[in-house]
Amino acid sequence: MKTLARLVVLLAILTICIPAQGEILIYSTLNNCWEALWDGVIWNINERGRRGFLILDVEYDGDEIVGINSAYQADYGRDLRWWVYWHYEEDYSLERIEVDGEVIWVIEHVFATDTNTAEIIMLRGKPKNMNIGLGRDAKREVVRSLEGYILYLDLSGMGDIEKEMCTMSLRLHGRWTKCANNPDECNQDFECAIFDVVIAWLEDKPKLVVDY
Repeated sequence: MKTLARLVVLLAILTICIPAQGEILIYSTLNNCWEALWDGVIWNINERGRRGFLILDVEYDGDEIVGINSAYQADYGRDLRWWVYWHYEEDYSLERIEVDGEVIWVIEHVFATDTNTAEIIMLRGKPKNMNIGLGRDAKREVVRSLEGYILYLDLSGMGDIEKEMCTMSLRLHGRWTKCANNPDECNQDFECAIFDVVIAWLEDKPKLVVDY
């Protein structure tokens, strides 16, 4: 199963045809959500929290961010009686904007279909120059933390009707980010950062079971 997952990610990365290898940023994520669920008879309100990791392959022009080449998400949490984790390719975009002389990163994810299903994520944070594993003389512009929201709507009429709102926070995992960019470790290899750093940590937790 692990080999198959590696192959799927590798094929997805090759399909995107990234023009150049980018630096890697790894963030810890925390979502606090509440959802309203209509089961055809009554509405139910549920609250839940979820932790995880977001791995980004990003492109720089000098020390300034240009955009996100690829993104991969790994989440874990309690599912009924079990603690599970799951991981998947994600689609994020990044805008570097300047407001009143300050630089802000805005990271977005928008997924919508023509069946009234939508997921929207919008995060922001202020960057600073940091060593991300390339050496003290090769610092890059990085945001230590980002905050924002997730809105999920499923009004398709295909079964239950679900609405969910979450706060989402990202915190740079400095040690893992340096490992991912270090020439003696992952050397900016996206697949290595995903499986040998993040997924390896999840697999080492005895109470977590993978859930595809």
